[in-house]
Amino acid sequence: MSQMDTPVELTITCWMCGEKQDTINMTHGQLLQWRNGVKIQHIFPEMTTDTRELIVSGTCGTCFDKLFPPPSPEE
Repeated sequence: MSQMDTPVELTITCWMCGEKQDTINMTHGQLLQWRNGVKIQHIFPEMTTDTRELIVSGTCGTCFDKLFPPPSPEE
């Protein structure tokens, strides 16, 4: 197994609510790609948008929805 294939586990706590989120599994190579500027949706297309947002901003899906609610019908 090369270093790029080494498993990495991230456990992220939401900065807003303080809740520890599920462990996110990836490879060292995927983590390096993201840190080097590759768009996260290209590296992790199978992840939900909530999981990708958690990695990018440290914000869980519930808190993200509180920060950026969908527009009301009259908007």
